[in-house]
Amino acid sequence: MDQTEGELAGMTTYQVSLVCANPGDYLYSISGNDSIPISILSTSGSWFNSDLNTSWNAFGLDAALVEENPTLAYDSYLTIGASESGQLHPNSVPWTAPDPRDEFEPGVGMNIEASGTGTFYTLNLSNDDNHPAYAGDDSQVLLLQLTTEGDIYGTMSCL
Repeated sequence: MDQTEGELAGMTTYQVSLVCANPGDYLYSISGNDSIPISILSTSGSWFNSDLNTSWNAFGLDAALVEENPTLAYDSYLTIGASESGQLHPNSVPWTAPDPRDEFEPGVGMNIEASGTGTFYTLNLSNDDNHPAYAGDDSQVLLLQLTTEGDIYGTMSCL
């Protein structure tokens, strides 16, 4: 989605999703290692992170707060399926090292190229088909949202 007004003018908001074969498929983890590093890159070198979302994920994207502060809807974040605070699941385990979360905290995020083994994963998926990690009717699971002046590209491993 191209942004045309305000502080985000000239930026584009990208949503990157894992496309699954079936609606019942789910994403268990996002990871990287020396062979397939976690790299999240913009040709501009940076991306928008709202000061109002104090988290690296969708935790700070409460519907009422977004309504009061419309640019918050375009915050950059990492996720396993959740696009707002009400969808976050308590059974998620934070990233192990290397940890890309700092680049999604408030302020300007910078390109990430992290070699070494790092993983973010969810737990107890088999007991909760409403978990946002399930592909659902569109057979997709959201991985990240990035608002930037550049084009995006990168790598990560999904299981």
